Amino acid sequence: MMQAASALSPPCIRCRPHLEAMAQKLLLVESENTHLLRQMEVLREKIRRDAAYVTAVQAEMSAHTKELTDDATRMERALGVIMQQEATIKDLLHRVDDIAPSRTCMTPPQPPTALFGTHLQTLLAKGGTSARTSLVKSTLGEDVQGPLSLTIGRPMPRPSASPPPPTAFVA
Repeated sequence: MMQAASALSPPCIRCRPHLEAMAQKLLLVESENTHLLRQMEVLREKIRRDAAYVTAVQAEMSAHTKELTDDATRMERALGVIMQQEATIKDLLHRVDDIAPSRTCMTPPQPPTALFGTHLQTLLAKGGTSARTSLVKSTLGEDVQGPLSLTIGRPMPRPSASPPPPTAFVA
């Protein structure tokens, strides 16, 4: 019982400054602890907001990933179609090469007007003695002497007031 009484008795004069210093330290620690608890609450709230933001970003990334996956699938399909079309085109080109004669010996096609003009010039350059030349001259409506240049872009000569009568075609 003596020990219980001594524990409840006021501190001795020697111990009092030591106890007051310890009480001051305890108040300081308690103040720091309260401040740290407030900071912890602020950090918890910030962590909750950040976690919600991260969750939203993850959902958005998941949606974008799905879109990218869908786009990649469509591109793979389109590439497959393009490759099939390319193979078909190559096959058709091989078939055309097999059917068509060698293209190196072919002369380039000439437009019909150039062929006609060349033929007409040849006929008229002969002097207009044949019946065919006379027919061409009468069709043109002029009395042509020598070579006639019929090219695209040059105006045709105007017929004279009274064209010569057509001559009979003699074979």
